[in-house]
Amino acid sequence: MQKIFILIVIYYLFNSGLAVSEPSTFLWSVNNIDNSPKIYLLGSIHIADKRLYPLPDAIESAYEKSDALILEVVIDKVNPLKLMQHLTYKDHRTLESELSKDVFEKVSAKFEEIGISKIVYNKFKPWFAMLTLQSGMFKSSGFSASQGIDMYFLDKARKEGKKVDEIENIESQIKLLEDLGSYTGEYLGNMIDELDNADSTMANILEIWKSGDIGKMEEFTKSGDDKAEYAEVMNLLNFERNKRMAEKIEEYYNDDKIYFIIVGAAHLIGEKGLVEILKSKNYNIIRY
Repeated sequence: MQKIFILIVIYYLFNSGLAVSEPSTFLWSVNNIDNSPKIYLLGSIHIADKRLYPLPDAIESAYEKSDALILEVVIDKVNPLKLMQHLTYKDHRTLESELSKDVFEKVSAKFEEIGISKIVYNKFKPWFAMLTLQSGMFKSSGFSASQGIDMYFLDKARKEGKKVDEIENIESQIKLLEDLGSYTGEYLGNMIDELDNADSTMANILEIWKSGDIGKMEEFTKSGDDKAEYAEVMNLLNFERNKRMAEKIEEYYNDDKIYFIIVGAAHLIGEKGLVEILKSKNYNIIRY
């Protein structure tokens, strides 16, 4: 389950006019009746390093043919001061008071390792502590959100003056993390045990993405999901969001522009992923 957070949080998905003998990317298109692409769907890795680039020509071509870029959240529109109001406790609660003793000791050791003192991290909410630790450990291994697919295309769109919008927003994503409630402490404890393997974990994800192996990506994102207590979390993190995203994609389909939509790869794959949801509604979907 902790691996799903790696794909989704730091804090979780394509078509060009090029002919491809075998689909080999996390890119799909939702096509018009005449089979011309109306929407491109790209499954993203939000955190990456330089090994991810250059991207396949089919992906770059799809972006160039699109009128607008749509991300889960347009991060450069987020107000940092407003965001900070949601990240820390403003009352008597502390991270230490909200976690078990064992988990807090693990968390404290990792925060000290990345150079953040207790006076700072002890006011973090558990989910923000989780994301901060992930980010810090990935950064030490050479991975960052600035090198992820989302930021790559956002920077490109800003320089070119291409329209940019979001399929969700930061408020809805924060609410999602808040709604995880009591699950977060358990995940935090599990995630700590995985952080020492951050380098190999992310390298594995990069290779899976570059190979276009949907089966392996789906297997990776499902690791740990056989536990009954994770069912509701997966429902919140992926499946319910997928339904809402599909509704937004249908809205984009019905106007006169071509859209290049980027969401976490986990949102596109699997029986409850966006590709299958749209197929069930009889949309013409092509993979590249």
